[in-house]
Amino acid sequence: MRNPIYLVTILILIQSCTPKIDSSSEKSYNESLEKVTNSVDKETKELLLNSIETITTYQLSQGNKNIFDVDFDKLVDDVRKQLDGLDASEIINLGKEIQTKIDIAERKAAKMEYDSLILNKLKAKSFRDSLKDFEILSSRFYRVKRYITTEPVIDITIKNNSDQAISSISFLGEYKSPERSVPWAKAEFSYEISGGLEPGEDQRWRLQPNSLHDFYDLQSRSSAELKVIVTSVSGVDGEILYSTEVFNEEDSLRINELIAEYPEFENN
Repeated sequence: MRNPIYLVTILILIQSCTPKIDSSSEKSYNESLEKVTNSVDKETKELLLNSIETITTYQLSQGNKNIFDVDFDKLVDDVRKQLDGLDASEIINLGKEIQTKIDIAERKAAKMEYDSLILNKLKAKSFRDSLKDFEILSSRFYRVKRYITTEPVIDITIKNNSDQAISSISFLGEYKSPERSVPWAKAEFSYEISGGLEPGEDQRWRLQPNSLHDFYDLQSRSSAELKVIVTSVSGVDGEILYSTEVFNEEDSLRINELIAEYPEFENN
């Protein structure tokens, strides 16, 4: 059986021969980093460099600064101090520890985003149900003659079946012929209601799109119909009461992306 003192001595000798980072100066750091990277095989070297990149990225994120405001000299100095006295395996282990921290933080942020999107999805469904109280009694698109030209008119009659007065309303209008699969025009428009729309009240509005609106140059067609859905209404204080815009197609795609990355979210 080997003498324990002999074994400890051998261990010390091995450790003393293992290259370590020396951050006492820029020159010693560069020289020691080269020795450390040259002391390992190709696969370990890749792990080592990835770990240093992870450590640097994490150190950069701790400042919470705009990339243009970062003091890169200080950043490099901080990373060097963190690596001082470490050998290749210790740097790799440090990189793994930090990557675990990053993964936990990213998962936490992703879960918060996911929960917020799901809440907005539920809100949108509830809002769509509430918006059904604002009933479109009729909707037409036509053009009226004005001097030597014609002007577009979106003619809508709406009834407020809710128990709240509203001050403004937004719509999504689609002008489409039944024999065609693609509409002639599809666009959103809004209206500030003079005097508001009280509960139980119906009003007819003849809205004239401005020159930038998709309906401005639209030609009236005998077979086409204007279908309108209410997308948002605001109360008497001007604040939005209900809106389908709290959740859109991009939000739905983002939910799918988060589930693909974190499948466990779907069951929580």
